[in-house]
Amino acid sequence: YALRVRCVGQLSGTCRAARSLLWSEPEAQPLWHELLVRRFTDSAVDIVQRARPGAFGPLAYKTARALRLLFKSNVEIIPGSVVDEVSGCEVVACPATRYLVDGGVGAQHVIRRAAGPALEDDVSKLRLPFLGSVAMVSGGSLAPRVAMTMTEPSQEFIEAIMVERGTSAREGTGSVERQLRAIMAFVHKIHVDLVTCVRQAGYRSLAMPTLCTGGIGIPPSIVAIAAMSALREDFLAHP
Repeated sequence: YALRVRCVGQLSGTCRAARSLLWSEPEAQPLWHELLVRRFTDSAVDIVQRARPGAFGPLAYKTARALRLLFKSNVEIIPGSVVDEVSGCEVVACPATRYLVDGGVGAQHVIRRAAGPALEDDVSKLRLPFLGSVAMVSGGSLAPRVAMTMTEPSQEFIEAIMVERGTSAREGTGSVERQLRAIMAFVHKIHVDLVTCVRQAGYRSLAMPTLCTGGIGIPPSIVAIAAMSALREDFLAHP
């Protein structure tokens, strides 16, 4: 015989002894698996095993809940200049172009000015044009490290967007949706590369401005979605 999940939950509320018997016995594993999947989706099973190998039953559920709280408590959205909010952060992201020129405006100028000569000395040693996605350099007086993050769109990306804009005028909303998907994918990759580089370098805290919202002009809402998606994916892959 077997009890439905709902029945187990109702019976477990009758007394502590019944709860211990129903929840802690090996036979309760299907219950906890069902609760885990129902609350945190199917992917939670693999994520929990990466974070705590061999965790099953109540421990698996508690691990999933703790991971969610950990993510929510360690991602902050703070208004204001990034250079005023870097206290305690190991890495600061700085938007950059292929030739790593300080344009004198925007977040990249503020960050480079705050970091000072140590950053500029490291930047001068990088090969130009910079063909990578992220380069770790000295953070000078700002932070231990600054991640020079390539935000300049490629010529292929620009041409593809222009083609979609021309198509949009003829076909309507379908092409507009393709433009948005292309822009989202572009910004998402920037953040994926950034977060991956920071993690692989052994750092665990990052401060970043809203990349691509200045000179490129991508709406902050799109950047926010892409950034949170990249952070979530990296966290779930490396809990």
